[in-house]
Amino acid sequence: MLNKAILLAYAPLSATVFPEVVSVTPTSFAAATTSHSVQMDATVDADDLLIAITSFREGADGIVSVTPGGWTSIWNPVDANHEGNGYARIADGTEGGTTVDFQTSRARTGCALVYRIRNWFGNIANGIDVSSINSQSTATPNPPSLSPSWGSAKTLWIAVATGQDDDAGINTYPANYTNGVHTISGGGANNGASISTARRELKAASENPGVFNWDQSELTYALVVGIRPAA
Repeated sequence: MLNKAILLAYAPLSATVFPEVVSVTPTSFAAATTSHSVQMDATVDADDLLIAITSFREGADGIVSVTPGGWTSIWNPVDANHEGNGYARIADGTEGGTTVDFQTSRARTGCALVYRIRNWFGNIANGIDVSSINSQSTATPNPPSLSPSWGSAKTLWIAVATGQDDDAGINTYPANYTNGVHTISGGGANNGASISTARRELKAASENPGVFNWDQSELTYALVVGIRPAA
């Protein structure tokens, strides 16, 4: 009979751990263009989950963001004043060190963050859930509550806030959320965009992050993304 040590050695590690964020890669676009080459991590392994978050400075004439080939739109709010979108891709292992063009129908400044995640469920449709989107002009973007379809599990929660108008800075991230990342377009006053994210590992059936605290009021979207652990 196999002893307990051998059985543990062959137990699937992914079943006992939270999804793991390997890297977060930012890109900024200070000049207004329709083509935005978003940088991927230097190393990407097959079956990694890539989540790209983009924020583009809007204008009265409106813009439309185009989903790149091989990516899936996971949130895409409709607002004449702001483009703050999310996309997912299951990596095939060739993405490391490359860029992906996230295009807009009109020339805009903007910024992006790409999360690289492993030890996750492996299926976009059933392995990612997104809350409703809180859209408001504020200095304290507040992600709504999320109750993922898979119920209580060792879920990775990513709180997200995107904003536009200026290159807003950040003072604090939601309570209990760590590894905060904030990036700006570099476009400057009245021509900028911002993204803030932070994450939390929590086994729960639902989660409601607190607020981000920015240094000025912007037109913002706030939401929380749930990443399901491996089966």
